[in-house]
This record gives sequence, C-alpha cells and structure tokens, in this order.
Amino acid sequence: MPDSVNILENEVIKPKGTAYGAASLTRVLNGIGFPVTKEEIINRYGHKEVQYSKGNLKTLKDIVTKCSKDTFTSMSELIECCARRPLK
Repeated sequence: MPDSVNILENEVIKPKGTAYGAASLTRVLNGIGFPVTKEEIINRYGHKEVQYSKGNLKTLKDIVTKCSKDTFTSMSELIECCARRPLK
C-alpha cells in the first residue's frame, strides 16, 4: 500500500491535493474572523506562502499589500480584492 494513503477504522484518507489561487488563500486563512484589517492579516499570516497561481508562490504579505482595501468583511471580499491585481 502506498505511503501517502492512511487507513483508519476501515476508512481511506487520501492526502489533500495542491491548491492554488482562491483555494490556496482560503486554506492559509482557515479560521480567520471577519471583519479583519489588512494590517492584522499581514501581522498574523504575512509570512505564510500561498500558491497564487500554479507554480507561483507568494507570501500573503506580498498579496495583501497590493489590495486597495484596508478592511475586509468576508473571505469572498478578500479574495476578490486580492485577485484584482496580478502578481508577477
């Protein structure tokens, strides 16, 4: 049996796939409370890496700094703002 598959009480658990874009951002910010400020995100999560696009890693600080808003009321608002400016 491959090392990447675990069996727990007759249940097969497969490892999570690689996420990028909004899915990667959501994984990194899992459990964050809203409203939240740009500064709070940077202070708490800024060092974490997000796969902004396939094969393109960026720190959350790099992504959020470029957002035009200072406060976000929901995850969808944050993702929408971050997606507006492509990072190279």
